[in-house]
Amino acid sequence: MRVKLTIFLMVAAGSPGLPGAPIAQADAAQAPQTYQEAVERLTEGDTARALQLLQRATDEAPDFGPAHLRLGAILSAAAGELESEHDLRREAEESLLRAFYLMGEDPEVMLEYGLLLRRQRILTDAKRVLERAWKAAEREGAEMPPAERARLHYLLGLIYETWWEDWQDLVNVPRTAEPLDCSAIQHPEADPESAATGRAYPHWDRAVLCPLQWWNQSEHVVRLADLKSDERDRMVQHFRLALEADPTHVDAAVRLLGHLADADAWTEYIRIARQLALQVPKDPRPLLFLALGLHEQGYGSAADSTFDRALTLLAADERRVFADISPLLKAQGRELFASLDSAGREAAANAFFASTDPLFLTEAAERRLEHYARLAWAELKYSDPNRGVRGWDSERGRVWVRYGRPLRWYQCCYGSA
Repeated sequence: MRVKLTIFLMVAAGSPGLPGAPIAQADAAQAPQTYQEAVERLTEGDTARALQLLQRATDEAPDFGPAHLRLGAILSAAAGELESEHDLRREAEESLLRAFYLMGEDPEVMLEYGLLLRRQRILTDAKRVLERAWKAAEREGAEMPPAERARLHYLLGLIYETWWEDWQDLVNVPRTAEPLDCSAIQHPEADPESAATGRAYPHWDRAVLCPLQWWNQSEHVVRLADLKSDERDRMVQHFRLALEADPTHVDAAVRLLGHLADADAWTEYIRIARQLALQVPKDPRPLLFLALGLHEQGYGSAADSTFDRALTLLAADERRVFADISPLLKAQGRELFASLDSAGREAAANAFFASTDPLFLTEAAERRLEHYARLAWAELKYSDPNRGVRGWDSERGRVWVRYGRPLRWYQCCYGSA
């Protein structure tokens, strides 16, 4: 794999012994009929038939680059990232390398090859190839279709995001701050002689075992995430560029909104969420996220009406999630709530939210809005549409819905044993 990638980049640079320009230009007049039929099938969504036609097209016209490009792209998408699909990814790689040999530094060829490298988890090389695709398009004045340009920037954003997630909220806990007085805590697995110092417990367990001491200690951590602020800026910029190229690119918008929310950049967040809601009016997520931003900024009435609009677009089973207060109840209350009929659960939810509303200072039901906002937060941060996972059904999402946004959070412990 590494050897093949080196050859790919040498060709791109026009190294001696390897052609730096395409040896066969992609001319529509050269396109075999089977290729034209394959494109029609792709347009209709019949990928299986298109794959068969493209395999025939590459046999009939082995020097027609676009056929190899389309074939490699389909194989790459079908392979995914599973270990068991290694052979399919290898076939995709061979097709895409052939397309590059024939078409040169075509931005779309490099885009598909970069995507394949990302699926193979070769992230550094994937980033380099994708950035070459971007620069090639700019340098040659190539007019990439907006959807392809958006996909290119989205993929680059995802790669930078992978690195940023390793550093986001990362801190170092100085040794002088490590000892905690957890002597009053009895832990079944603790060594009695070391329990008095708190060293019997990992750092993350102490947050639960002795929260007050942990909170005081966490004032002295050393932030390390700032060392990777450039990666974060590049990540955010690529998501912005993806959305600029294709305002309907919901995935890019959701990624961008999540990072803006983490940074409390609510002005830009609300603007983007509002624009997205206009672009994809039948998708409830933009309205959910817009309502979240309005709630966080204290616009209670606007958040309330926006949540109502979002709920009307949700499927019936998803609307029931917003009416379900069982995650907020203790075990006995959850059992009682589950035993009620639909009318009883609705009455119980109304009573619960009314009893927990802070001071009744606004027309909006503040506690209900907070619950809805937590569900929207969980969906924004922890959903995985590719696997069909809703954020509020994830483990972290359930914790978020029950307890809300943490006052302080970090990942540690860099350089610690």
